[in-house]
Amino acid sequence: MTYYEIARRYPRLLHAMQWVACLSDGEAIACIRDFKAGYAYSGEAVNHFGGTDVVIHRAIKQRTRWLIADRRREETRRLVIAYEREHAVNQRLANRRGTPVRGVIPNGSTD
Repeated sequence: MTYYEIARRYPRLLHAMQWVACLSDGEAIACIRDFKAGYAYSGEAVNHFGGTDVVIHRAIKQRTRWLIADRRREETRRLVIAYEREHAVNQRLANRRGTPVRGVIPNGSTD
């Protein structure tokens, strides 16, 4: 595979490799090329980190961590939105009835 084909095919892996092992674009692409060719070592930065397999496995592990963090962040965002909607509905109902919403003090602060 050429450098451009590797860059197009593995953009997330390249980004994770650059972040984990502090590699440049060329070093990360050469690392994938050498790993696919079966070499244990690649450029100097990759060799200092422990070889092609170590760099790629750590990058995959980091990418998985990022994915889990993104999912947790999205779930938290959905819960906050659902809570805010429910609170807004309760506030509107209370305003119609003329009663304060439970947990909200009339001056605007909360319990």
